[in-house]
Amino acid sequence: MTKLLTGGCLCGAVRFEASAEPVFSGNCHCRDCQRSSGSAFTPAIFVQSDQVHIQGAVKYFESRADSGNTISRGFCPECGSQLFAKLQMMPDVLGLRAGTLDAPESFRPTLDMYTASAAHWDHMDPALPKFREAPVIAKIPRGASCAGMSHSPCRPAASTAIVESTAKVHGPVWCL
Repeated sequence: MTKLLTGGCLCGAVRFEASAEPVFSGNCHCRDCQRSSGSAFTPAIFVQSDQVHIQGAVKYFESRADSGNTISRGFCPECGSQLFAKLQMMPDVLGLRAGTLDAPESFRPTLDMYTASAAHWDHMDPALPKFREAPVIAKIPRGASCAGMSHSPCRPAASTAIVESTAKVHGPVWCL
């Protein structure tokens, strides 16, 4: 059953609803996320963008992420709350900042990425898989086998594909 995620900015001028299962969720410890959040990392839930309804005006700021790809961060133009992220490498997916959820306790990270640039005072959950940089996120269709793929622990319970084929995957793959 798909859970409805709702949230908004500090002043209430921007609200959102997402009626999609998360593609993935995690904590990004890259320097770009540290600078934009003013903290040790950015916790985010990524969902199919066509399943998100946004009410209110959002201003986007585009920058070059640590990966070299473009990232556009969406802010409330009134209060400045950072709400969204659009990633060049995953154009059909929208990141929702976990702290902007009406029920932030529903955030369940599945990984830590860019741990090579994590602050020494950042105490990460030892139970989460760690990636020095960005892993290749691959959704394996429900019931499909990931046998023969070179990747981290496999949990083939997903239903949508982020990469079109494993032939396009270079580097570690994390099956969510």
